[in-house]
Amino acid sequence: MKYVGYFLMGLILFFFGCSNNNPVPKDIIPEDSLIRIIVDMHLADAILIEPSVQQKQMVINKSKFYNAVLNKHAVTKDKFQESLNYYSDNLEKFDSIYERVIEELTVIQGTLIATDSLKTKPVHK
Repeated sequence: MKYVGYFLMGLILFFFGCSNNNPVPKDIIPEDSLIRIIVDMHLADAILIEPSVQQKQMVINKSKFYNAVLNKHAVTKDKFQESLNYYSDNLEKFDSIYERVIEELTVIQGTLIATDSLKTKPVHK
């Protein structure tokens, strides 16, 4: 009977030890901040591929553009990459982060579409 107790205790410790509830290391960007950074990166991508921007004669240095996004969030390129690597090791966590990124971008898109439709709506007299 004593061995059953040890076995159950060991089994409980095994399951709690294998759970993925480890706190995020302090040098990793917190999820909410990472989401805002990734959203801004995608917005930067959208600006860079905008035809009106591409038609201008100025040369846009993409790496400086992305660095400006990181500087806005007070994050280094290495810390951003390290954080991406950390979260991508847990695909469920990374999927959850990207779902929230997509939600944020969808809200922004909806706001822009609504604003644009208000500007172009014909006035009826």
